[in-house]
Amino acid sequence: MTSEQSKTSPEFVAEHELRIGALSTPIRVRIFRRQPDGALLVEQSHFLKTSIQYLPHTINQPFFCAENTVLDELTATMTNFYNQAIGRGYSPSENWLVPNTGFESAVHQGS
Repeated sequence: MTSEQSKTSPEFVAEHELRIGALSTPIRVRIFRRQPDGALLVEQSHFLKTSIQYLPHTINQPFFCAENTVLDELTATMTNFYNQAIGRGYSPSENWLVPNTGFESAVHQGS
């Protein structure tokens, strides 16, 4: 990596695993720090699209807050959509998790 790339490439911060309700498939979440402003960017392995949503849920980025706040917001939003669907009588389905085809399975090391 050149010194110019290291100034512009987001730095890998952490990877987390989330589970929503009764869905058994984990949602892997990677967090990166953008330079030079320090904003956090999120990449996730799956998007949630319940039976009551027209499109899979995606999050607005970047985040200018702490890492745990990003995870809390992502979890709360997906849980809200999940609970709305359950409340309307739909049964949880693994099909509600739409794979992110851009999510790479190799762990980012920032290089």
